[in-house]
Amino acid sequence: MPTVVLETFHAGPLPQTNSLLAIESGTVALGALKRAEDQDGTILRLYETDRSATTARVAMPGWEQSVEAEFVPCELKTFCFPTMPKNRSGRST
Repeated sequence: MPTVVLETFHAGPLPQTNSLLAIESGTVALGALKRAEDQDGTILRLYETDRSATTARVAMPGWEQSVEAEFVPCELKTFCFPTMPKNRSGRST
């Protein structure tokens, strides 16, 4: 059986909450998120769900990257976000 450890606030460089991905559109959904196979990056596959044209803004806040795209009804789009740069300590920022 897994062990559950409840944590409380403690000092450290990371925020209390964080978001990997934000999609600003009520009718666009994430269908897939995976590492790119032929380049250095992350693949996002998004699709329009309401059979209506819309604009969506997709952001990866921790990577300081975003894209805005137009979707026609039921459209599927694939985006590649480049891998975030590493800081001086060698860890991803």
